[in-house]
Amino acid sequence: MRAHELETELEALRRAHEAQARQRIAERLALANEVEREVETLREEVEWRTEVMGEYEKQLDKIRSSRSYRYSAPVRRALARLRLHRG
Repeated sequence: MRAHELETELEALRRAHEAQARQRIAERLALANEVEREVETLREEVEWRTEVMGEYEKQLDKIRSSRSYRYSAPVRRALARLRLHRG
């Protein structure tokens, strides 16, 4: 009779262990899916920011290549020197 009780208890422990293992696997899969969604969101944000930066760079290049920007360069340099001396 004792052997039968031990076998029954062992079988119950095995089922509990398998249930815990399935639960851990489900939790890990849920976490992996959540991380994957977050990574995709961040990738999209990086792509958007890269596009915005590209547009800003184009605008800045356009300003830097303008005649008025080139002609005002000596004045900007003089003002920068004045700011350095002040402080």
